[in-house]
Amino acid sequence: NNFYDELETPVDVFRKFFEYCVEQAFNNIDANRDGAISYQELSNSLRKSGFSDQEIHTIFSLADHDGDGAVSLHELIRSLSK
Repeated sequence: NNFYDELETPVDVFRKFFEYCVEQAFNNIDANRDGAISYQELSNSLRKSGFSDQEIHTIFSLADHDGDGAVSLHELIRSLSK
């Protein structure tokens, strides 16, 4: 192994930054701090920014990959990475 194999590429650094930004937004929306975003938490947050009920429904449906009625940080990152 040489030293340069250990260095992060610019893409790796940007990915790390992206995940940090998503985590900050997630924590802001997760009002009760239970580690998951409920439909109500997402709705409360996005309505303040002018999102419609239909847009909120679409976002939640696309982000809740396992269909458990909550969006985890992993699910949100996965959704936004597509």
